[in-house]
Amino acid sequence: MFFEGLPDARRSNPSYGGYGRFAARRRNVLTSYDCASPGLELPFMLTARDIMTERVVTIRPTESVRTAVERLISEQISGLPVVDDAGRMVGIVTEFALLAIAYDESIGDEPVGNHMTSEVLTVDVNDAVRKIADLFILHRVRRVPVLESGRIVGLISRRDVLMAVYRSQSAQQGLTAVGAL
Repeated sequence: MFFEGLPDARRSNPSYGGYGRFAARRRNVLTSYDCASPGLELPFMLTARDIMTERVVTIRPTESVRTAVERLISEQISGLPVVDDAGRMVGIVTEFALLAIAYDESIGDEPVGNHMTSEVLTVDVNDAVRKIADLFILHRVRRVPVLESGRIVGLISRRDVLMAVYRSQSAQQGLTAVGAL
């Protein structure tokens, strides 16, 4: 497994194991645990490139906090990758981080680079979906940026992984995937 030697998120967190998992399976509910379960074999190896959203809204570290908030609201997203002039990812700013400073009016003109998180969990375009599911489970993040040669080329959400696994399982079972997903 990808996280060999690290504590297993499913064992250390009761929400990823025990009776709830089995009850969910009896009700035919696909859980995040199922995405990383050893018994799940996809018909072909999906990668980050296969499931990522290619349209990524970004911001420069020199742009203002006010601009970041406006962009989050207008695009209806919860996080903005921060990129330098060469398109390399240098951090991320989230609605959570901005909410923490929202009531301080003097911060609006500050550069977003002062409020970004510079240590960001990322994946490579060639990483397997199974590995990405493990990252979501272990680190409990909502999205991961997809990088190619240090440049951001896409984003993957937890829902993207669940949809990919669901569609693959449906294809394996000869079922038609729900079109609305």
